[in-house]
This record gives sequence, C-alpha cells and structure tokens, in this order.
Amino acid sequence: DVRRLDRGHRAANRASTDQVTGGKVKTVAWKMVFAAKQGLACIPMVAALAILAPLCTRAAPTGAVLGIDFGSDNCVVAIARRKGVDIVTNEASSRSTPSIVSFGQTQRYLGEAGSTQRMSNLKNTVTGIKTLVGGHMKDKTFEKQVVKQVLYHLQGDKEGRACVKASLTGKDRVFSQAQVVSMLLSNLKKIAVADHESEVTDCVIGVPVDWTEEQRNVVSDAAELAGLKCLSLINENVATALLYGITKTDLPEDKPRIVCFVDVGYSCMQVSVVAFNKGKLKVLSHASDRAFGGREVDELLFEHFAEEFKAKYKVDARTEQKASLRLRMQVERLKKTLSANPPDLETPINVECMMQDTDVSGMYTREQLEAACAAQGMFDKMAGTCARALELAGVSKEDLAGVEVVGGSSRMPVVRERLRDFFGCNVTQTLNAAESIARGASLACAMRSPAFKVREFAITDWNMHPIKVKYESGDKQCKGEVELERGMPMPSTKKLSLKTSSPLTLKWEYSDQASLPPCAPQVLAEQHLPLKEVPKPKGKGAEQPSIKMGVGLTLSGTVSLEGCVTEKEELVP
Repeated sequence: DVRRLDRGHRAANRASTDQVTGGKVKTVAWKMVFAAKQGLACIPMVAALAILAPLCTRAAPTGAVLGIDFGSDNCVVAIARRKGVDIVTNEASSRSTPSIVSFGQTQRYLGEAGSTQRMSNLKNTVTGIKTLVGGHMKDKTFEKQVVKQVLYHLQGDKEGRACVKASLTGKDRVFSQAQVVSMLLSNLKKIAVADHESEVTDCVIGVPVDWTEEQRNVVSDAAELAGLKCLSLINENVATALLYGITKTDLPEDKPRIVCFVDVGYSCMQVSVVAFNKGKLKVLSHASDRAFGGREVDELLFEHFAEEFKAKYKVDARTEQKASLRLRMQVERLKKTLSANPPDLETPINVECMMQDTDVSGMYTREQLEAACAAQGMFDKMAGTCARALELAGVSKEDLAGVEVVGGSSRMPVVRERLRDFFGCNVTQTLNAAESIARGASLACAMRSPAFKVREFAITDWNMHPIKVKYESGDKQCKGEVELERGMPMPSTKKLSLKTSSPLTLKWEYSDQASLPPCAPQVLAEQHLPLKEVPKPKGKGAEQPSIKMGVGLTLSGTVSLEGCVTEKEELVP
C-alpha cells in the first residue's frame, strides 16, 4: 500500500514576475506550495528549545501542551504549563498508565480499567499495543515475539498488516493498528484534560529511533483520530537528550561534550551518541536491538518456571491461556523483586490456582537470572549494540564525557554492571528512567507551541534508514534519483532543479532493506505533480522550464516535499 504524499494536501498556485536588471532576460516563476500535513510535507526548522518559564502568553486558550511516552507496557504523560513540567496521574493516582485496551459487552475499558479486565476478558483485551505498530503477519520475528505470545486474536488485512479481531457490544469487529493506538491515546488525553481542567490538544509523541515511515504514520494518524494535534514525533533518545542537556549551564561553546544515551526498555534497546554544545545538541548516531529488553527476560523466566512446575506439579501453564497469563504476571513481579534483592537471596514465586485448582510455588535468585541471561547471549547483544553506535558516530569510548542509562529494564543491576564494564566508566542515572521521554517530549512540544517562551536550544537528529528519491517526467526525458543517506541531519532538505514541463512522479524508497523489519514496505510514498500551470515550451529547440523543489526529512523522521517553483527564462525584446 503506497502512501501518497499528496493525500490530504492542498495546492495553491500563484504566478509572479521578476524583471532582471539589464533588460535582457525576464524570469517568470510559477509557485506551488504544498501545505504540511501529518509530517509528510515540510515542517520548518525551529531552533528554539529551552527550559519552560512561567511566561505563558495568551496565544493558546489552554496554555498547556503534552509530551507522551508511548510505551510497550505503560504510557507516561507529561504536561507543560505555567507551573513547569508535571507528570499527569491517572484515576488510580499512578504516574504511568497501562498500555491496554479491553473490549466489553457494553463499552471499552482503557488503561487502568482495561488492566482489571485482563483475566476475565483475556481474548478481547489488547496488551503491548506498541509492539503491534508496523507488524505484518508474514514477518517471522513478529510472529515469534508477538503473535505466539499474545492471548487475543490477530489477523492480517489485504496487505498483511496485523489487525486486532475482538468482540465489542456482542459483535465481532476488526480494528486497524491506528484505531487501537487512537483508543489508547484518547484515554491519555482524557487523563490530561481531567488534570488540567481544560482542553489540551497539542502534543509531541516519543517513538523508537528505528521506526520506519509506516510505523510513524500509524502513530500520527492515531493521534488525529484521538483528537490530538501532534505537532511532531520525536525519537525517544532525542527526547531524553533534550531533557538532559537543556538544564546544563556549563555546556562548551567550541569542543562538544559527547554523551552516550542507553535506553533498555521492555521491547527493545536503543543507543544514541549525542554531542552537546551551548544552546544545541546534535545526534551523531543511533543503534537499536529488538532482541534484547525486558520482554526477553520475562520470557526466559516464564519458560523456566513452566518447565519446573510441569515436572513438580504435573501442570503446564503453556497449554492454557489463563494459566499462562497468571504465570506471566507473577514472573514479571519476580523480575522486579530480584532487581532489588541481594544476588544470592532466594526469592519466592507463588501462583494460586494456576490451573486445575493447583497452587504452585518456587524459588529463584538474582544470580540464577543473570547466569541464564548470559547463557542466552543477551549481554553480548547489549555490548554489540553499544559498539555499533560508537562506530557509526566515529568516536571512541575515551571520547565520551558520560553514559546515561534510562528505561525500565535498566533497573536490573547486571545491566548497569555490564554497561560499566563495556564503556570502562561509571554509568549514571541522573534522569528518571520511567519519565525522561515524556518530560523531554513535553519540552519539545512547548518549543513548537506559541503558548510558551523558551530558551534557544537547537536539535539536529540523525537519519537511521537511507532513502532514495526517484524522479521521472511523463515524457521520460527527465529522470534520476537523489540519496537521503544514513546519518543525514534531520530536519534537512536537498534541492532539486529539473528541466521539464511534463508531469513529474516522485517515489521515496528505502535503499537498505536489510536495516528494516523483514516485511516492511520498501516504498515509503509516491507523489504525482501534474504541473498544469507550467507553460509548454514554444517552438522546436525551445528551452524547458526549470523546476526547483526540496526533498528531505522532517524532525519527525518522515519524508518531506517543500515548495515547488518553476522558472523559465525568456528574451526581452
């Protein structure tokens, strides 16, 4: 399914004439300006990021904006307003909200309410919504990590994209990825509005650094369905880096201070190398690994105790959905408890009435967990991801001024120990591991909103997936391609100057399929420019008009097409 860049765009045509000095040449320009929509058209670079000050103007009616950490297990919402940046608490007074949507006989249950439905309505309760985004049923990795582990039903649409099939109000329905995500976002918006006691719509949403155009568009579309105005998407580690650097008053003006940010979350690990100077940050590289995270640790514990209880109590939790859910919930609690206990302390796990009215129990130590993780090669993968990020950035371990660790799984002591051994220095956790993304996203949103005055702090991100932009005219006389290479700054634009009066077709394609998920579409978008307002050359051998445009990437990580200007030179008698 090719997403067309002109979808929803409005084109405005106007002509202007410029008389060149000397009376010899007259330049006639026809301009077509494409309005920005959903991150697909150009979003101008705004180099003004700063700490929120109580200088909120009256430009916006609510005087508040949101930063959303769209997590695999939980979501966090930060609200920026006159008081500063606050984390919004939900109806259960929790600072994080479960990423759960449950479909009932009379209504939907979202967040905390959906969490209470997991056991009684497990086939219609959707968990781990973030892992669904961009998923394809034919993708073997997606099948192993998601399809075989979830307890609800997934099916593919015409293009093979994973959709949720559930029963709502007694009828079987199929929901797309964007629809399910929008339900979650609408609940987060409701929580923020209840806290602020006024409507809040402007937001910036954090997404993983390795997400593709398709995945980013799902979140943008979902935000629109939820009634949110998503001013931009922001890579999660960039949001963390913004929160880290914007409060620093001692950043150098010349030689940059280089910091490595390691985010070990539930579903993936992300590493970013960032250079800080006074008033700005520049990302030097990104690297990620979707085979290492809290999910893999949970699965390792689940398999261990499923085998142990099968041998000890003659019951296998893997053969019954409710028993599987009960055991998974307990091993997740065990993992958190082990992280806080001494390595040799035996910690109990108890599952009441797991199946067949059988109560089961066992013991486990942190040493056993760390040894099991090492045997699976998890820590080697972690070191490999860090080494790849340093290599892409072109820096050595000695060049780093610090290593900042965030993410829920970073609470495991062994993760911090292995990172310290790899980098050869102490790793720090000066930021709240669970809230840094939401807080950084709220600052980025305040920078883009007219409701706040902010201190200048420029952001330059780093393109992870190289893209080719192919162009071809209707008469086949003008064709070629331009590369948006890996490491290209975001936002940025490359200018094109083409000689043609025929309709143009632009196609965006990923040039390195190996860096993408197995079933990710290679074609990002396609744009047809009719150029109806461009006059045809008169006479044989007449010169074709010159079409000038810009193709590039926005700070959201999506492709952009800037204003198209057509120029033609004519002799003045």
